[in-house]
Amino acid sequence: MRLSQVAARYKNTAERLENMNGFMRVVSDSQPTHIMCSTVNGVITFANQPLADHYGIALADISQKPMAGVLGPVRARSFGEIHRRVLETGQNETHLFHFEESDSVRVVTTDHVYMPADTRQPATVLTVFHDITELSRERDRSEARLNQLVAALVGVVDRRDPYSANHSARVSEVAQVIATEMGLDDKSVRTVGLSGRLMNIGKIVIPPELLTKTGQLAEEERRLLARSFVTSAELLTNVEFDGPVVETIRQIGESVDGSGPLGLQGETILITARIVAVANSFVGMVSPRAWRGAMEFATVIKMLSGQTDSKLDRRPLSALANIIDNRDGTQRWAHFRDNPAATR
Repeated sequence: MRLSQVAARYKNTAERLENMNGFMRVVSDSQPTHIMCSTVNGVITFANQPLADHYGIALADISQKPMAGVLGPVRARSFGEIHRRVLETGQNETHLFHFEESDSVRVVTTDHVYMPADTRQPATVLTVFHDITELSRERDRSEARLNQLVAALVGVVDRRDPYSANHSARVSEVAQVIATEMGLDDKSVRTVGLSGRLMNIGKIVIPPELLTKTGQLAEEERRLLARSFVTSAELLTNVEFDGPVVETIRQIGESVDGSGPLGLQGETILITARIVAVANSFVGMVSPRAWRGAMEFATVIKMLSGQTDSKLDRRPLSALANIIDNRDGTQRWAHFRDNPAATR
């Protein structure tokens, strides 16, 4: 009788487990994402129907099959390395992949989740695939439209002063190289790039004769030019960017000693703004202007170094000096010194 009661309990437990497995199968198969579980040896212990359909393999044939036999050797090798780390550390990981298909490239993010061992199986890794190909394409299209708009706005400013033509593009380039040299993330690099290109659009409200004036500037004229960054930020306030582009532009004119128009000081100034400020000063000094010729790179670096800890941040300037001295910056940006009037 005891054995019969135990057998009945095990039967009920097995039925509940089977019902739960069936429920989980229905849930996972109804998801648009691809889902699988695999062991440290790269053997698939579970896969949902969308994954099986995508790779053209019967669902019943996937279980206990090596990842290489389903995903292909290249992807299986990448996933194998990730899964070994996840199983060793117990820490989940997320990755971005570009998968080459027969007729296109799919952009996929993958979540790799640690699944602890139980009485029935060893520890495994649950992998969930999120196809973001269309989202990535739409982002690319949006960025292309934004770049076209930026180019149009910058072109309006550049045409008003031939000596400042390409200034914004050059500041953008130098700022991105400095940010990369400093080890900043991709978002920050994109932010300084866009900020450099858009920082001067506020000059569209400045009279063109002031932009090309060769004589001494009056105090009011100097203040008007100094405020152009704030004007640029105000014009862009309602535009959404992937990063603090507007606030970076607003803070470009700040000084690290707190003497700038907004009174920000030191680390309270965005690092992106401090980078663009260095790039802007550098490009402006090495480029010819209506009232003077181009200055030598070494002279400019020396003069800018004298402004560290008062106007400019020492760190982006040190990165710029290293680029000039050790990373072919002088050759790369030698054309900045060309006289635009000579090429017309």
